[in-house]
Amino acid sequence: MKQVKITTTSDLINGGCNACPNVKCTNYLVHVEDETIALETLTVADLVTLLALKEGFRQKLVMEMFEEYTMFERETHQVVFKEEETRILFQSKKQTIQSTLLCKEPQQVFQETQQILHQLFELEPFEFELVEETDE
Repeated sequence: MKQVKITTTSDLINGGCNACPNVKCTNYLVHVEDETIALETLTVADLVTLLALKEGFRQKLVMEMFEEYTMFERETHQVVFKEEETRILFQSKKQTIQSTLLCKEPQQVFQETQQILHQLFELEPFEFELVEETDE
């Protein structure tokens, strides 16, 4: 089982004037094997994309008359990713898995990512670890 360690740091960013409140900004660093990759958000779509590309899938944007979607390919294996207004869809020839775009707890993101990568991409399971770094 491959280890995926996600380090999260949070900073308070000041808007620059007295009227602007401080805003919490969270950063994610994903450590997979010997690489560290920054993620803007911790979502199912972002994590699936990162790990699929890391496992050798190629990504291409397909634009048709009335829709566009992302195709992940490795040899003859294909998975389609579609983003709609309130949900995302991952489809292989055998199965479709959908998820909402709502913010989720990290454990739920990891569970859905694991399901998509295993069932649709046919990848071995990953072990996710979330570490929150704090300034002391």
